[in-house]
Amino acid sequence: MLRKWSEVRYRWLLPLARMGRPHGRLYARLVARVEHAADGERNRVAEGRIVRARGVTPGAAATIYRGCLESEAREEADSAFFMRRSGLEPALFHLDGLPERSAAGVGTVYATLHFGSPVFAYLALRCVRGEDVSMIGRPLDEANPMSSAKREYALGKVRWVEAVGARPFLATDAAAMARARDELLAGRSLYTPIDVPGSVVGRAATVQPFDEPVRFAAGLMTLARLAGADVVPVVGLSRGDGFTVHFGTRLAPGGGTSLLEPAIAELARFVRAYPDEWWMWPYLERANLASGAG
Repeated sequence: MLRKWSEVRYRWLLPLARMGRPHGRLYARLVARVEHAADGERNRVAEGRIVRARGVTPGAAATIYRGCLESEAREEADSAFFMRRSGLEPALFHLDGLPERSAAGVGTVYATLHFGSPVFAYLALRCVRGEDVSMIGRPLDEANPMSSAKREYALGKVRWVEAVGARPFLATDAAAMARARDELLAGRSLYTPIDVPGSVVGRAATVQPFDEPVRFAAGLMTLARLAGADVVPVVGLSRGDGFTVHFGTRLAPGGGTSLLEPAIAELARFVRAYPDEWWMWPYLERANLASGAG
């Protein structure tokens, strides 16, 4: 049933979003309703976590989580709409709280979340600020299962982002991480989500963004520390006819201190302000505090 819905969603409904952003918002609302009705266990986990983190009623948590499903679908719709273009106008973007560029010769790691409009925040760095920055992401191979229609959309989106950003994606394997280190040391920057569950990577650490210990991937933050690179938290939001990009406080590497915890703490400020934009509520992996940093 879920496989059939995915085919309908990506092969028949998502193309309607190409007609205009109002159509995309209708797509997002419809998808959120269907997704929320289809997976009661996922809702229970997400909404229970929202109740604990936000101190809201179960009804309010359900509304917030439906907003999260809508946010993720809206990012798909925005992508489908703008993929018709070979470039993006700088006027589409408003960059709020833009940090000064680092004076060091090492590049910056822009750390984001699965939140709002992460791809468009990256494109804002490339197309508006002119940052020499590359995106890091998991490859869309057989280990990343999805329906054929979703894979077709996702591969097309990757090709479009690479073309508009004029940069290939960096993968997450050991060879790509060695290249990522070289990029930083050469003064070029990286952009990556850091709320990846710890179970899908080789190196993870425990953090407590909302008084609950969870495991997140720690490799990129370790790489930033070892390379001496600053970390700048950043999130993007789809707003009106464009996108707003918010930046957190620039974090400098400090000896043996992990950068993951302060980066997550900075990004958690945006989750508190916009809890209905974070897609990961149901996917956080609770950790035993005794597990340490890993």
